[in-house]
Amino acid sequence: MRLRAGLTVLLAVAYPLLAHLGALLHSAVLTSGAVLVLLTVLFSAGLWHGRIAAWLGWIVLCAATIGLSLHGHARLPQYAVPVLIDGFVAWLFGHTLWHGREPLIAGIIRIVDGEAMLQDPAVRNYARRLTLLWTLLMSALALTALTLALLLQPDGLLALFGIAAPLPVSAAQWSWFANVINYVLVGVFFALELFWRRIALPQAPRRSLREFGLRIAMLWPQLLRGGAVDSSGRHHAD
Repeated sequence: MRLRAGLTVLLAVAYPLLAHLGALLHSAVLTSGAVLVLLTVLFSAGLWHGRIAAWLGWIVLCAATIGLSLHGHARLPQYAVPVLIDGFVAWLFGHTLWHGREPLIAGIIRIVDGEAMLQDPAVRNYARRLTLLWTLLMSALALTALTLALLLQPDGLLALFGIAAPLPVSAAQWSWFANVINYVLVGVFFALELFWRRIALPQAPRRSLREFGLRIAMLWPQLLRGGAVDSSGRHHAD
C-alpha cells in the first residue's frame, strides 16, 4: 500500500515537470510522456489491483494520446488538466455553500478538531468565509487556464478552429501558468491561511503544516464518504 502510494505521488509530481519541459523544449515526446504519466496516476489503483476495466481504459487512453501526438496535437489533452482539476476543486468547495449545507472547511474542522470547535461562532464564520475564498481562488485559476489554452498560438483551442487569438500567448507562457504558477498559488494560499488562522483564531489547535496535511490525507475519504452535511450537523448523501 505504501509502495503504491509513494509511486503515485512521485508520478503525480513528475507530471507538471514533464509537461513544462515539453512546452519549453517543444518536445512532443515529453509532452505525450507527461500525459501518459498522468493517466497512470489516475488509473493507478485499478492497475495495481489488476482490474481489467482499468487496464483497458488505460490502454485505450494511452493509445489515443499517442495518436494525437502523431497527428501534431500532443498538447491537446493537457489543456483540460488544470481546468478540470481546478474546476473540480472549486465545485468541491462551492457546492457546500448551498443553502442548508455545512461548508467544506467546517466539515474538515469537525473531523480533524472535533464537534466542540464548531460551537464557537467565530470558527463557524471563519470556516464559511474560507470555503468561499477557496471556491473563488480555484474558479479564477480554472478560468485563467482555460483562457490561456484558448489564446495559445499556434496550437491552442481557438487555433484548432482557425480563429486568430486577439491576444496570442506562447506555449511557454501557457505552461508557466498551467504547470507551475497554478500549483504555486495554491500552495502559497494554503500556507498563508495557516499563518493567518493563528492570528484570527487563537483558540484553534496549532498544527504544523506536515501534521495538518497528514490528518487531512487520512480523514479525507471519511469526509467524502459522509456526503454533504446540513446546517444542523446531520450527514446526508448528495
